[in-house]
Amino acid sequence: MDNGWLFAASVYIRIYNWMVRMNIKNKMNKKGQVMIFGFMIFVVLIILAMALSFPTRQRAEDVRNTTFDNGIVGLDCLNSSISDYEEAACYAVDITPAVYIGLLIALGGIILTARILFS
Repeated sequence: MDNGWLFAASVYIRIYNWMVRMNIKNKMNKKGQVMIFGFMIFVVLIILAMALSFPTRQRAEDVRNTTFDNGIVGLDCLNSSISDYEEAACYAVDITPAVYIGLLIALGGIILTARILFS
């Protein structure tokens, strides 16, 4: 799914259009509107995190290998005779996808919680 952000935007627009068609926006109070808006942003960020998880993990695996597709030398993390600095770089590259996706999901949760609490 190369166009994950486009899919997330279309889901957001569909939910908003459904709310307008059903005239929900005028029937709900301010806090309810903010909760639904925050939930829509949360869903968009979750979809974005899922769409970016595979390319991020694949790029990290490419960096850890001996060579890239185009012949660039990688970190060669499977080699047991690498220095401590290269091993630390391998660990950093290895946890990058998990941290990146975790930050996107956490950002969505923070936005959802902030919208609910501070509306």
